[in-house]
Amino acid sequence: MIALALLVASAALAAGLAATLLLRLLPTVRLQLAGLALLAATVPLAAVLLSGWVMFHMGADVKILTVTTVAALRTQRGLSQRAISSPGVSYAYISRIEAGARAPSMKALRHSQRSSASASSTSRPARHHRSSRGWPRRGSTSDR
Repeated sequence: MIALALLVASAALAAGLAATLLLRLLPTVRLQLAGLALLAATVPLAAVLLSGWVMFHMGADVKILTVTTVAALRTQRGLSQRAISSPGVSYAYISRIEAGARAPSMKALRHSQRSSASASSTSRPARHHRSSRGWPRRGSTSDR
């Protein structure tokens, strides 16, 4: 994955340098500046679109969305990584997946779906009151 990112970055740099050298052939400075402005917007956009297209075809977008969703659900419900671990999926493995150091296996993805479904049926999300954020509650005497 890092090799692909380096390849896309190198290609974007080379394309930008080549286009910049070609812009020197334009007759006026005004046209050259307009070309540079256009180039400054299109080269990074093309690099982002290319890397997104490659990630989409690799299936990495689904893994990234799954990992972030499971991590968000886990923290929203107040569950620790150790609480959702199982004999086949250790809490250290879950930690590495959430940190982006490991790609989740199909077994881990299935486990995360089961654990998030069981957690939703057994626990309620924590309720946050305004007073927990330092704001007075409605109807209290301190806000009058």
